[in-house]
Amino acid sequence: MDVMIKGIDDMMGAIVSVENGFQSSVTGVIFLVIGLLVALVWCFFGFKAQKTIVSVISFIVGLVLGRGLVNVLGLTDSMIWVLPILCGVILCLLGYFIYKVGVFISAFVLGATVTWHLIAAYSQLDTAASFFIALIVGILLAVLCIIFMRPLIILVSSITGGLAFSSLLCSNFLVIRWDTKTAGLTETGIGLVLALVAMIYQFKSTHVKKDG
Repeated sequence: MDVMIKGIDDMMGAIVSVENGFQSSVTGVIFLVIGLLVALVWCFFGFKAQKTIVSVISFIVGLVLGRGLVNVLGLTDSMIWVLPILCGVILCLLGYFIYKVGVFISAFVLGATVTWHLIAAYSQLDTAASFFIALIVGILLAVLCIIFMRPLIILVSSITGGLAFSSLLCSNFLVIRWDTKTAGLTETGIGLVLALVAMIYQFKSTHVKKDG
């Protein structure tokens, strides 16, 4: 159990270090802008442009996971970029050609990430507990999206896209210098308002049809 928890801590630390590196470099600015655009498009057009968006999200997830693996495994030289790009391409192809796999990956990752972020902001749980709760929520959302394709994709894409956009915005541009609780509530509020607007737009602009 201790080994598993240590592995989780190492993986989370690697991913956080990647995010910090992205934010403090030219590469960071590029990934930040891409992240904001993807979050916004996913929020408002999650159902309409799902195949393209799912492919992009899958590629980005592959890059982040690949870079995290590089740090955890202690790889050097060309593998620093080869492994992340390889992971990104593999997940992108899965998301594009095996459509439901892509939907599952995107719903799972976005759901788990947003849940993990909210747990970190509003609770005092340790890394391992937060990870497992986020993992369970992500899996449940992903399964529901496969079963109830249209309504769940609209709900999940609007909420996760809105909260992801708000998180990136507040963390990098709209820095709130009050107490942590107020900053967290403001960030969540912006995300939920954006999600509500996007949800209404998606339900009105898409037609009821058979899932898939």
